[in-house]
Amino acid sequence: MKIIEEFTDEGYSGLRLDRPGLDRMRDLAERRGFDVLLTWGPNRLAQSFPLQVLIIEELERCGVRTIFLERGTGADPLSKWHEITEATAEFEQAKLAERDRRGKRDGACGGEIVSRDVPFGYVRTSADGYARDTGK
Repeated sequence: MKIIEEFTDEGYSGLRLDRPGLDRMRDLAERRGFDVLLTWGPNRLAQSFPLQVLIIEELERCGVRTIFLERGTGADPLSKWHEITEATAEFEQAKLAERDRRGKRDGACGGEIVSRDVPFGYVRTSADGYARDTGK
């Protein structure tokens, strides 16, 4: 087996599909420039489960087999289990974020301060209140 190219996307969010390294890899796969992709895990392709599935399916259509070094090929039963647990974890994270957002909204509607940051021009006087900074 010969390594054709290494793809990296330093400084780019894995939540995006428009990344230079990923674009180069997808273009090379489309041109049948390689037949196996070795990667540490699906989260190295994308941070979102739906994007991971999209990329892996695209690679399969191009004839590229994806091997995850931390767990083998994407076709084995253990990989399928990991996909389920990753999707479940992503769902739980989204639920927590939504609960947090609703809690802050409800608190703000009830007159509570929901930010950890002190607004410009104010100083924190207690754990639950602000006083206007008079500059004196």
